[in-house]
Amino acid sequence: MAEIEHPTIKDGWFREISNMWPGQAMTLKVNQVLHHEKSKYQDVLVFESSDYGTVLVLDNVIQCTERDEFSYQEMITHLAMNSHPNPKKVLVIGGGDGGVLREVVKHETVEQAILCDIDEAVIRISKKYLPGMALGFQHPAVSVHIGDGFKFLEDYKNEFDVIITDSSDPEGPAESLFQKPYFELLFGALKEGGVITTQGSENQWLHLPLITKLKADCRQVFPNVEYAYTTIPTYPSGQIGFMVCCKDGERNLKEPLRTWPKEEEDKVCKYYNQDIHRAAFVLPTFARRSLKPHLDAQTNGAKVGALSGNTQTVTRLISRSPTVREKFYADPLYQNLCEHFLTLETTTFYGDEARTSKSHPLLSIAITFAIPPGTPAQGLHRDDKNHHHRHTAVEQYNHGRDMLLGLFVPGCDTFRKNGATRVVPGSHLWGDDKPDFGNVNKTVVNAEMKVGEAFIMLGSTYHGGGEYAEALSGNTSSMGERRIVYAMFSCSGVHRQEEVSFLSYSIEEVRGYSKLVQDRLGWKQSEPNLGWVDLKSPEFMLA
Repeated sequence: MAEIEHPTIKDGWFREISNMWPGQAMTLKVNQVLHHEKSKYQDVLVFESSDYGTVLVLDNVIQCTERDEFSYQEMITHLAMNSHPNPKKVLVIGGGDGGVLREVVKHETVEQAILCDIDEAVIRISKKYLPGMALGFQHPAVSVHIGDGFKFLEDYKNEFDVIITDSSDPEGPAESLFQKPYFELLFGALKEGGVITTQGSENQWLHLPLITKLKADCRQVFPNVEYAYTTIPTYPSGQIGFMVCCKDGERNLKEPLRTWPKEEEDKVCKYYNQDIHRAAFVLPTFARRSLKPHLDAQTNGAKVGALSGNTQTVTRLISRSPTVREKFYADPLYQNLCEHFLTLETTTFYGDEARTSKSHPLLSIAITFAIPPGTPAQGLHRDDKNHHHRHTAVEQYNHGRDMLLGLFVPGCDTFRKNGATRVVPGSHLWGDDKPDFGNVNKTVVNAEMKVGEAFIMLGSTYHGGGEYAEALSGNTSSMGERRIVYAMFSCSGVHRQEEVSFLSYSIEEVRGYSKLVQDRLGWKQSEPNLGWVDLKSPEFMLA
């Protein structure tokens, strides 16, 4: 029988050379080539190495070796499984070698485990040449579906407790599994409290920008996202990472919810244990700095308008937080009030014909404020100053007086002592003369709120952040001592937005937003003739 040849093997050595890790390569000494074929989707190679046992290679990239596969299989599986209180139904996307299934069925809670892999060749070949990994296929709870994982997920809603994506690298057949639409499908297929893990774009040394983008994409879908990693000598730079995401925003993914007794853990796992679970989330400084949340990534506070320079901010919240976008800003009560106060309706004449037009509100800005202890009180001011809006003193409010409406949602319990916003009731009726606040302590009301509450304010109302002198014990903010506020302002459709939405949010991002949010960002023409593209309402560009 003729010796099997492969272009990656020369002079008895396998060479892994890829543009995904330029300037470096991995080599393994080859005893013999066991199998080679070109499947419908990829090049599949299996060889016996001198020191790492049987090796599976897909499209010239090492997927697993018998010597070190357990560190990857155990970590991608048990980080997710042990972050769920009772995982009964589990889905594995990819993982045709069977290693993840082998680890999944070690959990006695599992009643059903489904594997979906696009390439039957990987499953067939792994059963023959990697029987120690393919053990999982023999378990009675396991079923296999050959097909596209992306399309498979479209048929499942609120179905799985845990989903593990064990894909090849983000080029080739697995490319779609590293993009935001895929994570949206994962989210929809999970039950409440469900957990996912997925390969996290290789490792920190080579792919930190990719990991940063992947984590940002996950944060737009899941309320709870962490990055973890493991060591494995035959992967580039000896490391690979995982995204661990949960539908429960309060769960601590870094602490295992379930564990085996120590003696059993030592028998069940070669690499994973409770301490490794915790340690997997501890990142070196350079990676932690790149991957930390947007707010923590800032080193200096903003000094703009009424902001003193202490306050840290995060802008572009509409793209960065689906919760802010679809739950806070799109809240029906707030939007109804925006329509009531900010919608403009006018009738004009074209000759003898009367034509009535409406201009609906736009999002002016969505921003997070993080106010630390030691922040002085702001001067009382009006936010519609940015639009040079003029006011005439009146005794009774008249509709159409305001062109700005704000929504403030606390990220922690907010009190006078930690700088709750001060509001001057009735000041929306004042004119533009210098205000006489009199005894401020009697004039001002502090907008004290608990998490889950909110307040809505007309743009003509005098207000300002209160003094936050020192930290409060027991502050419930997840950001520590800082007081967190999510602020959204809508303006009338004929005014310029404070945040330029067409530069802040790409068309690709906006296509995934609800119709209401698209309209509020300006992707709908304001009657009769404001905001068009090619004399048409710009909605057509989102199709």
